[in-house]
Amino acid sequence: MKITELLSPRKIAIIGASADRRRAGNIILRNLKEYYDVYPVNPLRDEIEGLKCYRSINEIEDEIDWAIVSLSAEKSMDAMKSCVEKGVKLAIIIAGGFGEVGKKKEQEELKKIAGDKCRIMGPNTVGMLLPHNNLNTLFIPGIKFLDGNIAFLAQSGSIGVILMEEMAKEGLGLSLFAGLGNRIDVNENEFLDFLEKDEKTEVISLYLESFSDAWKFFRKCREISAKKPVILLKAGNNKKSSRAI
Repeated sequence: MKITELLSPRKIAIIGASADRRRAGNIILRNLKEYYDVYPVNPLRDEIEGLKCYRSINEIEDEIDWAIVSLSAEKSMDAMKSCVEKGVKLAIIIAGGFGEVGKKKEQEELKKIAGDKCRIMGPNTVGMLLPHNNLNTLFIPGIKFLDGNIAFLAQSGSIGVILMEEMAKEGLGLSLFAGLGNRIDVNENEFLDFLEKDEKTEVISLYLESFSDAWKFFRKCREISAKKPVILLKAGNNKKSSRAI
């Protein structure tokens, strides 16, 4: 299933939901619970933020569109297996500790588990934001953003958040923000397919450290730029910056 078909979820499970309001699994839950059917998953809790808590995603009777996995890298593996068993369409894997720290074998194993049954965003991602749909899976508390017409794709979550808040200071709003993370599945090229046709997006901006498929990326940008501007900030263009990322 293409990402263009996945951006209107209704039922979202949070695997690793937490009662601690400082933790990602609680921040994301509170971001979403007023607007979506949210299902906290935590075997140690009966209830979180007034919502029934499930011991596993497979205990949820309803079909689940998205699962946000707020667990360690090791535990994310088992969570991914559960997502596949449940028939989840998209899993957003927050944890780092995969390819970005040299653990490419674990990253490939995560991708193998998902196969063609479940799409993956991440791992090592800050999540996704669609302000006009009140869809905010970012785990950064108090982040400032505005609704608007600029889409922003960022391979680095920290850089993405900094630039997002700077945009808000300048009165620039977002139609979509996506932290791409390690891009073991969903990548910038798929988002470009969606953003090309998205009526809410008038400008596309990207921060990338590398390309999933450079030839496809630049071909797509040429097509889109005839309709709307595409702005790319590419890191790693010299030896020092390349080593830093």
